[in-house]
Parts: sequence; structure tokens; C-alpha cells
Amino acid sequence: MEDCHVFKTELARQLAIEKGKQREYKNSTGSFPDFDLHVSHIFGGSTSYSSKREYKKVEREVCSTSQGAATKMKWSQHKIEFSESDHLRIAMSRP
Repeated sequence: MEDCHVFKTELARQLAIEKGKQREYKNSTGSFPDFDLHVSHIFGGSTSYSSKREYKKVEREVCSTSQGAATKMKWSQHKIEFSESDHLRIAMSRP
């Protein structure tokens, strides 16, 4: 498994909660942990990358963004319409 700071932090926090050393999340209304604008992902198992180079290549591709003005698509001038015939009869029936 690749090292992941966010994963390690959350795992340590969960272990501390289980041992009773730390209270549960302050404003927790469910089972979701606090988030810090991070995306946690785990790479491992049979689909793991064979080399660190391959991992970095995929990581760059996933995290890459591009800036610029949005351009209109070729189909954007066509109106999109839906009618009752597009819906399933089950979805339209009301008791």
C-alpha cells in the first residue's frame, strides 16, 4: 500500500477513538469523519501499480487541471426536450 498522510491520520484518529483516548468528532451527526479538503485514495492489491514511476504518471493525470474559458460545444445550440413518452409508466403512475 502506498503511503498516504490523510489515510494514516484518519486511521490513527479512529484507533484512538476505539481505545477511548479521544472523544468522537465534535460536530459529528453521522459516521462521516471531518474532512480537510483532501481526497483519500488507496492503491493496492491486484490492481496496484508495478512501479513508482507508473503510479506518479497516473497521479499526475488524475490531479491535473486546465485553466481557461469554457468553450461552447457543437451541440449546445440544439434544444433538449423531454416528454411523457420518455418516462417509464411505473415512474409516472401515482397511487
